[in-house]
Amino acid sequence: MKRLLSIILATVIFVTSAFGAGVTANAAVVYDTQQIKDTVNYRQLTIYGKNHYKYAFQCFDAINRFRYYDEINRLEMDKDMVEAAMLRAHELVAYFDSVTRPNGKEFTTLLDSKSNELYYDVICVSQEPNVALDVADYIFSDTSISPYVFSEDIASAGVGAFESEELGFTIWVILLSPDKAKQNVTAVDYPTSVNKAEKIALHKKYWSQWDEYHQHKYVTYSTTPADAIKKTNGRVYRKCKTCGTKTSSVIYYPGSITLSYTSIYYSGSLRAPSVTVKDTKGRTLVKGTDYDVAYSAGRKNVGRYQVKVTFKGKYSGTKNLYYNIIPKGTSISRLTASSKGFTVQWNTQKTQTTGYQIQYSTSSKFENANTITMPKNTYYAKKITGRAGNKRYYVRVRTYKVTKFGGKNYNIYSPWSSAKYVTTKY
Repeated sequence: MKRLLSIILATVIFVTSAFGAGVTANAAVVYDTQQIKDTVNYRQLTIYGKNHYKYAFQCFDAINRFRYYDEINRLEMDKDMVEAAMLRAHELVAYFDSVTRPNGKEFTTLLDSKSNELYYDVICVSQEPNVALDVADYIFSDTSISPYVFSEDIASAGVGAFESEELGFTIWVILLSPDKAKQNVTAVDYPTSVNKAEKIALHKKYWSQWDEYHQHKYVTYSTTPADAIKKTNGRVYRKCKTCGTKTSSVIYYPGSITLSYTSIYYSGSLRAPSVTVKDTKGRTLVKGTDYDVAYSAGRKNVGRYQVKVTFKGKYSGTKNLYYNIIPKGTSISRLTASSKGFTVQWNTQKTQTTGYQIQYSTSSKFENANTITMPKNTYYAKKITGRAGNKRYYVRVRTYKVTKFGGKNYNIYSPWSSAKYVTTKY
């Protein structure tokens, strides 16, 4: 006992039930099929975890070694009792009691039989599943348990070792019977371990106790996506994988879809603005999880390009955004007054440029401005005539390039240069 406590101190609890009127080891396992249908008096729980057959047989073999040392007959491991012990271990997650099952009946109803033989169960809890030898050692050392486990009247057993996902530790159940095993099994008849989910019926008189310690583990069972185009919220529906309790939450639709820039100067390098998507509550969505991004081909030369945002997962819809790669601008190099006119000269900028535009107005805000297009990038000056004499005119210039977008010509302009002014002569 000291050896066990030094390994898993305060994490092992042995509970022994009283003798009960039971069934022989030759019976079939009785599940809660009928009780689960009664939703008024029972809750259906699904207990998840792992059945450790390897450790169960290690514990069983160790018990037999102790019996051999005491010159007691060797026990047989019965197939149905193994499965009943595993089921019983699942049940103890729902309602931990040495005698009563979660459905309100005694543990002796685990096996269905007409006979009325007596058998015994031993329950143990450990933090880890790989302590089979220590469990057997503890049983041998505990004088309140060992007389029953090491009795000459016992002929067969069923050992269960279940690692509970709900509780995070391992429950051991040892069922004992005076009957010989109908179908004797060994470790080679089983896999090392199996992930197992058992449906358990919990009687309503135990509901409050369950609710006190149970922590819901929700899983999504249905999703209505939030629509980015229709601007409608979605909803995600979840339920606890163990007890089936349902809940739901709102998925807020994408309220803001923006590019890091919508206009950028030509540089000869690839241009691809990043995308930021936020829902109507300001939460930033995750690229690759909530949406994908696809760019137009090219994206190096001056032109207009598309960014396609396709929503997925909890979101639906497709949104197209656009950005321009613009030509570098120019500036006015000289502005000369003349009779009822003026001459404007500018610095040529031929890279990714078709031509220039000149704009002039008597307003510094360029209200009612006149615009002249110079369709070649080799042009560098323009004489304006037929204007009023002795009048101030504000002048600015910019570059442009004729591109194709959507099958049509599409002009891309640089920003206007800084404005300069000139006063015409009479």
